[in-house]
Parts: sequence; C-alpha cells; structure tokens
Amino acid sequence: MNVETPLLSILFENDDFLIVDKPAPLLVHPTRPDDERTLLGLLQRQRPLPFYALVNRLDRETSGLVIVAKSSESASRLGKMMMRREIEKIYLAIARGHVCWDRRKIVRPIGRIGLNENNLIYAKQGILPAGEPAITECWVLKRMRDTTLLRVRLGTGKLHQIRVHLESEEHPILGDKLYGVDPQLYLGMCEGSGFESWMPWLRIPRHALHAAELHFQWDHQPIDIDSPLPADLEEFVQLNTREKKSHRKR
Repeated sequence: MNVETPLLSILFENDDFLIVDKPAPLLVHPTRPDDERTLLGLLQRQRPLPFYALVNRLDRETSGLVIVAKSSESASRLGKMMMRREIEKIYLAIARGHVCWDRRKIVRPIGRIGLNENNLIYAKQGILPAGEPAITECWVLKRMRDTTLLRVRLGTGKLHQIRVHLESEEHPILGDKLYGVDPQLYLGMCEGSGFESWMPWLRIPRHALHAAELHFQWDHQPIDIDSPLPADLEEFVQLNTREKKSHRKR
C-alpha cells in the first residue's frame, strides 16, 4: 500500500459487514471511473475483498459512521432494515446561532426545489408542501457564544434532511455552503472558484455535521457503535466554549 494512502478507521467488523469512521472531506463512492480516493476505493486497498456495498451514504463533508456490507445477501438484509427504520442513526451538528429550545421535533415535508429563476442549484432540497414526510428530532447539548451543539436523531432519511430542517429553523449548520448561505458560494465552488473570501463567515472549511452513533440488532445481538466528534469540530467547540466564558466575564 502506498504510504501516503490514509488508513480508514474500522470500528466494527463481522462476517457480514463492517462499520467505517469516514473522515471529511471524502466521497463514499466514485463519481468518475478513475476516482480512487473514495471510501470504497481506500477500503478496497486496505482490506481487499470481492464484494463491498454501501448500506448508508454520507455527503463528502459529513464525517462519521458508514455501514459497508461484505456480501450481496447482507447488503440486501441491511438495506431492508434501513428502509424499515430498524437502524437508528444519531448525528452531532453545530448550528448557527443560540438555539432557544432544549428539544424539538421537526416535522416538515422535504422535496427537490427544482431549477428556476430563484434557484440555480439542481441538488438543492427545501421545505415543500408536496414533498415527502420528514422527521428530525434535536436536543441541545451545549450552547456556545454564537453557535449550538446539537444531538440529532433521524426519523426518516431524506436527502440533506438535517441540513434542510435546521435551515428551516433559522439555525443552518455551520460551514454549510448550500443551505443558509448565498447560493453564489456553492455555484462558485462548482466552477472551481475558491471560497477563501467566505471563510470569515463560514468559519470552518466543511459543514459541521458528524454521523456519531449507530444502533441496531444483528442476529439477536445489539450493535452499538459510537464515534466522537472529530478533531476539527471538537477544536471548534472547545474554542467557542472558552470564548463564551470569556465574553461573560467582560
């Protein structure tokens, strides 16, 4: 293996699947035939097997837990479990602003906005009356100076669900370049333009979302896997906690 190839952190493995702690920013699967720096590509180099299939997917900038099946049979079984909501997924998110509620259940339908004069981004989702039902539960873990650390549980699994729902609460995820920000930032990135001029507003290079926990049953055995906040997000939390204390003393 090339010494420059990073090792993926495998937190759990049995004969049927493994659970990987994906770093950000890393694609989970190739978007081009020559795209090797993906979770599946790195995993195949690190642990070569005839078959790998993603059970859940994370955005490039989202870090955290990904289930990877090691056979078509386990992929089908795990996929059905995911569809039946038998796999509980918990995220940690840093949201903009001071969240005033301690716990909130967000129930708002989500759908693709579609290209129009007000939306030039094909992938963007939004709150739409005709969208699909979506449920997100949030708990406040820590209030910092001008951001809030949240524990988030998905009741459904729609595209960009947490990001869309938190934007609808006027607390978009910190560092998000698609939701809660001028769309020119995202469009500029797609065209290859840097976003350095936006960094004072973004504050961190990637959006602050981390897939932190997985809970489910497999062959009558509980599978409970945790992944703490990665170093970049933990550093932000610690720094802004200190800033809040310093601000109070003034």
